[in-house]
Amino acid sequence: MFMRAFLASLLLVSLLAGMSLAEESGNESGESKGKFSIKPLISVATRYDDNFFLTEDNERGMFTYFIAPGVTGTYETPKLKIDMGLTLEAVAYSDDGDPPAGEQKGSDLNYLAPLANLGIEYDLTQRIKIGLDESFYITRYPYYYDRLSNSTDRRKYWINRLAPNIKYEFADRFELGFRYAWQVINYSDGNYQDSDENKFFLDLLYYPQRTLTFGLDYQYWMIDYSDNPLNPSDTRTHELWGLGQKRYKYFSFDGAVGYADRSYQDSSLADAGALVYRFSVTAENPPPPDIKRPLGKAPERSKSHIYIAAERNYNSIGDSFLANRFTGSIGHVWLEKILTVVRGYYQIADYEYETGITPSGDIAVRDDDFYNISGRVGYLINKSMSISITFGKESRNSNLAGYDYDDKFAYLRFNFGFDTKSRGAFTEEAVYY
Repeated sequence: MFMRAFLASLLLVSLLAGMSLAEESGNESGESKGKFSIKPLISVATRYDDNFFLTEDNERGMFTYFIAPGVTGTYETPKLKIDMGLTLEAVAYSDDGDPPAGEQKGSDLNYLAPLANLGIEYDLTQRIKIGLDESFYITRYPYYYDRLSNSTDRRKYWINRLAPNIKYEFADRFELGFRYAWQVINYSDGNYQDSDENKFFLDLLYYPQRTLTFGLDYQYWMIDYSDNPLNPSDTRTHELWGLGQKRYKYFSFDGAVGYADRSYQDSSLADAGALVYRFSVTAENPPPPDIKRPLGKAPERSKSHIYIAAERNYNSIGDSFLANRFTGSIGHVWLEKILTVVRGYYQIADYEYETGITPSGDIAVRDDDFYNISGRVGYLINKSMSISITFGKESRNSNLAGYDYDDKFAYLRFNFGFDTKSRGAFTEEAVYY
């Protein structure tokens, strides 16, 4: 399945590149305007967790060693842009002391993972743009398939994402966009929570000014799990959003309010619906460029920033819950070389139907809250090379017995030619967090 998707992507790349070169070969000079660049990259890190498996009892310390050499390439013409990347990630684990009798050693979790990503943007006409994003990688970290994940699972899985899109600009200030996203998750350990996900997005955006955007967004998600009694119910989700964005000098304001309706294929589970939102305020110095920025596209980090955000929505994969998340980040680059960042989030997860035993012995619907906070100091050796050290803590409190945990962590990382599209084990989930 992955090979078919990847070969289809490569075929589309070849077709668009051929069309672009054919158009440009007829210019007056007879030379192609296409530009190609290639860049090697490597990320090396070591991390320590004092509760690697995120358990309430029997905590185990673990060292993680991570190295990811790779290469990225870009091909660009006036109408076409192609970004490609290939990375080989090697992740190794080592126990802090001897593991308890009967439990697997940390080294049993070692894995070697290829990462392939492809991004295409093509101006079909002056007003119509088409694109495609494709990625494939292997990991043990749940938040790569669901940013709001509350899972502590360390099982290895591969994930493949394919997302074509088309945008049509009309009346100078309006844009209509359609995007389809297909995602497959497959665990190497049986078919535990294997899933096939299809998402459809329809957007209507209005740009009255370069720094002001309004829009409507409709989404439809279909998530089907493999036939396994341990897996959650298949779900269908509709979302309708009203969007807005305003930038004024040093500040950016992003907001969205909508309603999400979720139904379950398991007829014994009642349908659910909720008001959903996401709001953020960003202060940057120097201020971002005064140009039109599509909703959802994050800017590059400025020398100094303060970022706060609040959001409410359903999780994507796993047992359904409604998440309320609050995120913050503050950072500054001192003397053009020294990077300091403090960031964190706090999340409440209200489950729809998962139940369990409370510490007092009662049966209740699961309700968790957890936080993650860390501080990082880095040295920017040059434009493409940096080294940093991070200290942090993650903690969860649940009303059910056996779900609490505390984990203190620290890691040292070196990056060279680091590509922001990499899905390495320690990549941040967003620009400011």
